[in-house]
Amino acid sequence: MGYTGYTVEEIEDAVITTLSGNETLAGYVRTFERLPWQRADEVERLVKQYPALLVTYAGGLDDTGNFNVCDHRGKFAVWCCGRNLRSPSAAARGPVTGEKGVYDLLADVLCCLNYSGLGLTSPEIILCKSVRVLPLAASPRIAIFSREFEVRWRYMYS
Repeated sequence: MGYTGYTVEEIEDAVITTLSGNETLAGYVRTFERLPWQRADEVERLVKQYPALLVTYAGGLDDTGNFNVCDHRGKFAVWCCGRNLRSPSAAARGPVTGEKGVYDLLADVLCCLNYSGLGLTSPEIILCKSVRVLPLAASPRIAIFSREFEVRWRYMYS
């Protein structure tokens, strides 16, 4: 039994490559990484340089209406992390005028990934679109928001 199509890991890699290859984001983001689990309490321990973008697979749904074809709707979360020693709201807005904060990250990630092919070949990648934004954590030193994307791609199996 085998299949053709992208794996979750390949999609995560493509998201990270697309983000880190974006001129705007590459100009100020210091960390682009995969996060193997969704635990906001671990971010401060794992990330050493901010601002940071962390990509994680957040589950998905299969449409197997056709024999040996599976269209997968996977959710990928891009965690936008900002650090500031003054306050969580300063990390979200940007520590001082002219510096980028988490809200800037959210907007720039949207511009980079929404309706992107992630540099992967069609027809396997059907769609990549933003579906929601969630606040995840705020402490005196860090603010984290998640922008979730739905990526649809096709598996063919035998």
